[in-house]
Amino acid sequence: MTSEEIFIQLVPIISLYLPEDVSVEAIKHESDLTAELNINSAHLVDVV
Repeated sequence: MTSEEIFIQLVPIISLYLPEDVSVEAIKHESDLTAELNINSAHLVDVV
């Protein structure tokens, strides 16, 4: 599985935990989940 395929599968999962002020379009390969997308550490556990 390529990193692009993994990324495509992760976007819908990550989008569930985005705060209202962050759009799905903000999710990039290089995005820092906690600093840039404001996903808190408790939700990171859910993503993993």
